[in-house]
Formats: sequence, C-alpha cells, structure tokens
Amino acid sequence: MLEIIRKNAQSWGVKLLFGIIVLVFVFWGVGSFRGKQKTTLAEVNDQEVPARRFMEAYQRQLDAMREQNPNLSAEDLQEMDFKRQVFNQLIDQILLLQEAEKMGFSSSPAEISSRIKSLPSFRDQETQRFDPERYTALLQANRMSPAQFESDMGKDLLSQKLLDALSAVIRVSEQEARGLFAFVNEKATIEYILFADADFSDQVSVTESAVTEYYQEHQEEFKEPARMAMDYLLLTPEGLAPYQEVSEQDIRAYYQHNTDQFTRPEQIKARHILIELPEDASEDQEKAARRQINQVEERLNQGEDFAKLAKELSQGPSAARGGDLGWFSRGSMLESFEEAAFALQPGETSRPVRTRFGLHLIEVEDRRSAGVQDFEQVKDTIRKELAEDKAAENLEDTLDQALEIILSTGDLQKAADECGLELKKSGLFSRQKGLPDIDLQQEALTALFALKTGELTDRPLFLQDGYLLALKTDARPSRVSPLKQVREQIVRRLTKQKARDFALEKAEETLAALKTNDQDEVLGQKTVVESQPFNRRGFIPELGSNPDLARKAFNSDQSGWFAKPYQVSSGSLLARPGKIIPPDEEQWEEQKSFWIARLGQNREQTLYEAYFQALRDKAEIEILTPELLSY
Repeated sequence: MLEIIRKNAQSWGVKLLFGIIVLVFVFWGVGSFRGKQKTTLAEVNDQEVPARRFMEAYQRQLDAMREQNPNLSAEDLQEMDFKRQVFNQLIDQILLLQEAEKMGFSSSPAEISSRIKSLPSFRDQETQRFDPERYTALLQANRMSPAQFESDMGKDLLSQKLLDALSAVIRVSEQEARGLFAFVNEKATIEYILFADADFSDQVSVTESAVTEYYQEHQEEFKEPARMAMDYLLLTPEGLAPYQEVSEQDIRAYYQHNTDQFTRPEQIKARHILIELPEDASEDQEKAARRQINQVEERLNQGEDFAKLAKELSQGPSAARGGDLGWFSRGSMLESFEEAAFALQPGETSRPVRTRFGLHLIEVEDRRSAGVQDFEQVKDTIRKELAEDKAAENLEDTLDQALEIILSTGDLQKAADECGLELKKSGLFSRQKGLPDIDLQQEALTALFALKTGELTDRPLFLQDGYLLALKTDARPSRVSPLKQVREQIVRRLTKQKARDFALEKAEETLAALKTNDQDEVLGQKTVVESQPFNRRGFIPELGSNPDLARKAFNSDQSGWFAKPYQVSSGSLLARPGKIIPPDEEQWEEQKSFWIARLGQNREQTLYEAYFQALRDKAEIEILTPELLSY
C-alpha cells in the first residue's frame, strides 16, 4: 500500500485518498487515540476512568518502584502484574468515593479550607502561615486551578471519612499485641549434621553420553529466542523533551514557586567497614569480633586505604563498593551509627561503633549542610520537567506530522528530520525481554515481530505515555545453542546435581543407622553443630533459607532427630531441636506501643481489603481499553 502511494504521490486521486487516511488516523484509528475507546480505560458503575489518569498513576508508582530498585526489569513488572495492581488501586479509590457519597458523607468548604491551610507547601517559610499568593502560584506552576485542587481535596476528605468510620470499630488489647510480639521475636536453634555437596564432587563422573542425553532432553533450556532490531521514532514526553524550548525565566519562576521541592536536610557521604556480630552474641563471639575490628583499625592507623580494606574485610553488602554508603541524612540509619557518623568531619574515622548488625568503623568523606539547593544545582532537573510538560501538550501534533510524511514518502528518516527528531537504532532484542528503556506492551511486540525486514509499522504503536513508529532493520530466527557452546554448562549442572544426590543419599543412610545404632559409632568424625538463633522467617545464618526446617524447629515437641533430611544451599543435613529463645521482656516494654499500633494497622488493612473486595464484587466494571493493561 505504501509503495503504491509513493509512486503516485502527485495524483489528485492519491491526494484525496491520503487525506482520508490521515483523517481516519487522527479521528478514528489507532493513531491518535482520541476516541472514547482509546481515551477511556474503563467504566466503573457508569463512571469513566480516563486512560491518562491511569497512565499518570502508573508512571508515578513505577518511578517510585525504580527509585527503590533501579534494576527492575520489564519481566519483573510483568511477573508481578504491576499494571493490574495500579489499575486495582485506581478502581478502589473510585469505588470508595462513590460509596462515601452514597452513604451521605460530605466535606464542607470550611473543612476543605482548613485542610489546605494545614499543608506545609502553602505556608510562608518565615511566618509558617498560609500564604494565598504562594497557594495560587504553586497551583499555576503545576497547571491546576484552585477549583480543581479544592474539588480533589474534597473527594480525599470524603474517602478518608468513610475509612475512619470503618476503622473506628477496631480494638486491640495489650495481651493480643504481646502475643504478636512474642511470635515475631521468638528465636530457635537446631543441632545438625551437614553432608556438604562439595564433599561428594570428586565421586562424580559425567560421561559424554550423559551430556548428550541431557542436551537432547532439555533443548528448551538452550533455546535462544528470535530477535530483531529496528530504527524508530519515540514520541513520548520524555523522548520529545530535548527538542522543546524552555526559557531561563520559566525555570527560575518554577524554582521560586516550588522551593519546598529543593529543600535538603543535612547530609553526609560515608563509608563503613562491618564485622558482623549478633545482638545476642556470646562473650567469646564478642571478644573475637572486637579483635577483628581492632586489627582493621590498626591497619587504618598505619595508612592503609579505607575503601580497599572495606573490600577485603567488611562483612556487609556494601563491601563490594568499598563500603560506600553514598549520601544520607538523619533518620535513614540506625541511631548509634548516625550519632557517630554525624559527629565526624570529612576525612575523620570513628572508633568501633556497635549496632544490632555488628561493629562498624565509619569514615566520612564529605558533608552538606541543610538548606535549599542552589538554582544552578537543580535547573537542569527543572528544565527537563518543564520540557516534558510542554512535549506532552505537543505530542498529538507531532504524531500527526510524522504520520503525514511517512504515509506520503514511506521514509522514517525524513519524518525524523522534518519533525526535528532523532531516529534511534535499537540493538537486537527478543520478544520476551523487549527493550530495556521502552515499556513495550505485548501487542506492540507482536506487531513488531510480525514485520518483515525493511518493513515499516503500518500504524503507531501505543506506549504507556506516547507512541512508537518503527522500521524493522534486522531479524534473527530462534535457534537452539549448539552442544559445544553449552557443554561445560551441562557438565557443571550434572556434576552439581549428582553430588547433591550423593549427599542426600548419605544423609538418609545415616538417619536410618542412627535409629538402630550408637550415635558416636554412626557419626564417626562427623560433628553435631548448633546453629545460630533464627526466627520464623526461616533464614538460618550459616545454612541459608529453609522455611520448612524453621517451622519444624519451632513446632516440634520431640527431642530426637527429625524424620527426614533437609536440603540447604550447601548440602543435606540431619537436624534435631535445639533451644527456643523467648524475646527479652525489657524489649517488650520498650516496644509495646509499636506492637499495639502494628496489630491495629494489620487489622485495619485486613478490614479494608475485605471491604474493597465487597465493593468490587457488587460493582459493574467494564474495561474498554484492555491493551493498556497488557505487556
């Protein structure tokens, strides 16, 4: 179709056809998504849920998730069905407001005014009083009218009143909270004999026939997925932001009206070296840990580099980074750690500091005093934000212009040049993993992989916050990796599995012998070891995670060996109950108010979940644009 249009681009008939095609894209087609079917995600009891509202909520929560976990992949999001989670939260908000209005809850202008005046963002920084001019300026900077903001505030108040009415029925006794505290903080030990997988590796031989057989029976494990590459235009607010003009005056105005966003607490940049020591460590463990930390301190005093020593000796997760903790403010670390760290000046190192994790040496590299960040420090961030807002307003027009050029010329590069955009090139990617920087939904990936090499997408592909136009430039079919390429991987896998089988078999033989023979005779040089204390979550410090074994340790009323071996990361073990260690009574007295509040919160959450489920069960919810929720 595109080829015919290019060859006859000057004929009146084709121009008329072209005009019709553009109109279809703009008003009815997938291109601009302006019809109700594309601008409305769902209807909840006949109330529309705009697609944009969902996309804004999704992006906010995705940004928050990626702040906590920068390595979050598209596969991770799909596995947790993150879009559906955001959608369900949005539906809950709407249903709650509908129910509050139905039950007669209301929010008066006086209540709305009082709530707004209580917000710190709208107060004068010197007098701490509500500033009407600041209020208006902040709303204007965020493209929101006072009427809209006050309407939203009224809805929040309505919803909160209903939730408060629900939670008013919750009661928590001190005895109930004490039971939860004991359950969570109680610890146990086991006595065990470990049969390590590594001890049996030299007994394992892997034949070529076994490797070949494994390869033939597990072809799916070695299958490389089909991959493709493309040239593409990314039409999103973030993608178009670099091409928007934002004046210095606009940036300064935003900075002046949003100083709260740029207020920074006192911060320090530090490193630490940790020697692990449990809170309930024995006297011998304490002495050993202090010997270690003193030896590290002595090496530092002799001039050795802190970061190098941290990599070599620190037992914390930051060891690989040379103990680097980055910048942090008060309230983000344990109290004793913070007290020592904030007492140091840049270049100084602390004496050993005790926390519940162990003994630390802390080196402070730099300090920042509290205050508002300078304009020069934040202006690039502000420019990016304002540019994205501007790009969002121009997004549809840019799409229509690009479509016009592509439909008449079939040239994606020309569309990029005339729209002032960059034509990007992807590397090879699979349908399963997609592109790391673009949230391609499954529908879009299916359309891309269906293209022939050299073929353009015949319609814009819908993204979470915009559109994609693409030209497929390369395609690699799916294939099984050749045996010679994966042989060593198979040998390692078979060796490990056979050694693990031998270890389990030896544990089972030993357990059977212990039932009828003398323990010392059966065990020989094998020693029974007592584990470090562990809680019900099931992580046993020297053995790893095994919730089944932990459950057995807490719930067993027997004194002998458990009826079966348990496999842990390093091998198989036989275990019997050790000690049950109750939590400290002083700890309960210190934390009593926390546990009463926590149990109340747990019950409140359970109540809310049941209530929202009841609302969803009786609601009429129709999803009009399901592709928004797909991957």
